[in-house]
Amino acid sequence: MKIVEGMYKKFLLLVLLALSCSKNPVADSDLNRIVVLAVLSPNFDRQTIILYEGINEIYTDGLPIGGLDNPLRRARVVVRGEGQEVMFTEIAPGEYQDVVQSLHVEPGKTYFLEVTAPKGQVVEARTTVPNPIYFLQPEDSLEVADSTFVEFIWTESAGGAAYTFNWRLPCEYPNYSRVGYPVYSNRIVLLLRHWPFCEEEQLVYTFWVYALDSAFASYIDAIPNRGTNIENGVGVFGSMVSDSLHLFVLP
Repeated sequence: MKIVEGMYKKFLLLVLLALSCSKNPVADSDLNRIVVLAVLSPNFDRQTIILYEGINEIYTDGLPIGGLDNPLRRARVVVRGEGQEVMFTEIAPGEYQDVVQSLHVEPGKTYFLEVTAPKGQVVEARTTVPNPIYFLQPEDSLEVADSTFVEFIWTESAGGAAYTFNWRLPCEYPNYSRVGYPVYSNRIVLLLRHWPFCEEEQLVYTFWVYALDSAFASYIDAIPNRGTNIENGVGVFGSMVSDSLHLFVLP
């Protein structure tokens, strides 16, 4: 089952922006250093690349997409791979998408990014997309009683350096997703509750599992010395694959 592409893409990019938070300078001495935030996925209809120029003490949790203080405008953004050369279009300040020609992202394939800024700076990066990932258990749309421990198991993904497991809470925070940090096994056990303040008889929980490439896993797991795979810049150009399921929790 595919995730809701628009909702998760916005969530993903907000996570990336939040992870860029720091009380330390993003670029210690070069205030014009290019920062790249991008994660490719075959689960997305459109691929998105965020670009800005590093400045001191930037970005706080909850910064809206499109609200970059120092976006990199009018850059030439190209992604190549598997016989494709796709030029990305700037749809908002510092936000680029494959709107003219779609980039077909395939599991197991390698893609190359090249960004040329108006002042001539060039940054490059590459990512190899992990192989597909699928939930093995529980069954999708399974009904469980309140206060039940449920074990989630998923397939291991070749090329996946780490996994994250996230879920969306019902009723209390209907538009909030729990952010998972990298885990290195293919199972997790959760206690599922039927919250008494929810009016629905059945509570619908949505769960996602993601397999992250090494660049994305390193970037979000290397705090405070966050890793980067961007040549001549900072940030991340990574990739991931995902699967999702829903469970119904009864009172």
